[in-house]
Amino acid sequence: MTTAALLCLFALIAIILLLGEPLFVLIGAIAIYCLMASGVLARFDLLSTAIVGETRGLADNPILLAIPLFVVAGALMTEGDIARRLIEFAKSLFGFIPGGLAVAAVFACIFFAAISGSSPVTVIAIGSVMYPALIQDRYPDRFANGLVTTAGSLGILIPPSIPMIVYAIVEPTQFADPPGYDLKATGVEALFIAGVWPGMLIGLALGGYAIFVGARQKVPRIAFSGRAVVKTFLDGFWALMMPVIILGGIWTGLFSPTQAAAVSVIYAFIVEFFIHKSIKLDKIPEVLSECAVLIGTLLVVMALALGFNRYLELAQIPEAAVELIKSWDMNIFVFLIILNVLLLIVGCVMDIISAILILVPLLSAIGVGLGVHPVHLAIIFIVNLEIGYLTPPVGLNLFVSSTLFKKSIGEVARAVVPFLGLMVMCLMVITYVPGISLLPVALLNTENVTHSGVGTPESPACAPESVCRTIHLDKVPFFFPEHAGDLRTHPERTGDGEETPKVGSELDSLMDEVEADKKGGGSELDALMDEVEAEQKDKDKERDKPTRKPASELDALMDEVEAEQKAKAEEKPEEAPPAPPAPDAGTQPPDAP
Repeated sequence: MTTAALLCLFALIAIILLLGEPLFVLIGAIAIYCLMASGVLARFDLLSTAIVGETRGLADNPILLAIPLFVVAGALMTEGDIARRLIEFAKSLFGFIPGGLAVAAVFACIFFAAISGSSPVTVIAIGSVMYPALIQDRYPDRFANGLVTTAGSLGILIPPSIPMIVYAIVEPTQFADPPGYDLKATGVEALFIAGVWPGMLIGLALGGYAIFVGARQKVPRIAFSGRAVVKTFLDGFWALMMPVIILGGIWTGLFSPTQAAAVSVIYAFIVEFFIHKSIKLDKIPEVLSECAVLIGTLLVVMALALGFNRYLELAQIPEAAVELIKSWDMNIFVFLIILNVLLLIVGCVMDIISAILILVPLLSAIGVGLGVHPVHLAIIFIVNLEIGYLTPPVGLNLFVSSTLFKKSIGEVARAVVPFLGLMVMCLMVITYVPGISLLPVALLNTENVTHSGVGTPESPACAPESVCRTIHLDKVPFFFPEHAGDLRTHPERTGDGEETPKVGSELDSLMDEVEADKKGGGSELDALMDEVEAEQKDKDKERDKPTRKPASELDALMDEVEAEQKAKAEEKPEEAPPAPPAPDAGTQPPDAP
């Protein structure tokens, strides 16, 4: 694209922003202009076909159906009485510790986020109840405001999460394992499982800070009562079981994420309409209509963003970005620092769905080329953009809290500053310790688990009459693999689409398999050892050929040399003896008569 074309693009963006047009208009205008101005699709009929084709392909994606279903399930549960039940159970469970009510607020946000899948909805449902209660218990107003605003953002990290589903749709590598990993992760279910431990880490950090503030402010506590815990647990049992059923079904493979979304709708309707009886039948059409507006807006943005991604693909922008990063001689740690800074800035000016749709196709290829696993990269994306919910000028949770608690944007922004520091610290841990995200996925993958059968006395790792279950954690580096971090060491991942030979020999691979079987007690150990020995003998023979001939071949050559020498001797004529010198004239020999 020429300099003049770039200037025109910036002018187009400025005009659309000044006119106050919606986001999908901006994204669509950028996509159409880039496709035509760059010459990738100069004809308008091809342009329209490309965008319509991307929209059609989006509609054919089965995982897309999970988005409206999870939205409807969350709306049904939010409309009911579930928030109050979760809060009462959390208060009875944590109320006796310092800052117990604040810890209960964090716990309630985590569970409600697992039900609704939406950060702003979590702030509204939990914050509307917990914020007045925290103020009444003499917590500082700024602390109470910042706590519920920040804890509500866990809605996009705790599964089921709408941004995770969108990420899985646009992820270009399909979560293929880079060198050094063997997860065999598949689809959005891997993202759902990968988000659990990072979400718990952030929840623990927020809960720890709440305990610190509660002890410092000497807020009143609630006496612990086992009877109250049991009563509130039974009261909120059906609400607490929803995330268990969804994640448990995905974890065990009982149903796919799309099927889990359908199950969640049916479960939410049965619980709220027949068990809790907190929603009337005439209220359901209103709930569905609100969901339809939200889903329609989301699908329009996704379709137009995929049109822009089509331009990136046709213009080979991701490949050019990979080559640029290679020229900078950048390692994995520097790349992740730059990525975090970039995503934090993007989160300040763009909503999470648009940021995922536009940036993931471009940055995923670079991250995978440097040795970052796609699942880990997805969690880094989502945590960064989760922080974006709390940063001006477009932090959505800031506007929700400002309206709900009748505070100015500036007051809410100042209230979340201490919590932003905690979340950035958690982000650093999640970024540089990939095992926090990847280990649960490895446990989910049955190919990383060996069932060695009933224990025997010969197998000390297994108790007699018990079933051994060995998880191959060596396939999941808790930190980055030692050879990760440089594109030059992974030529097969340089983005040019061509596979190149990998470093190492087949013998090394077999030896690695042997070591793995030694750890797992596999039955194929002897066969692998035979293969290793046979290959080693072959390699020795090949190595010895240039320096030493076999004895049989040497004897044959010697026989040929001797035969040639004999043949030459037979063919050569015999030489006559030399004639005696002739006597002088007049001289007779002594014996002459």
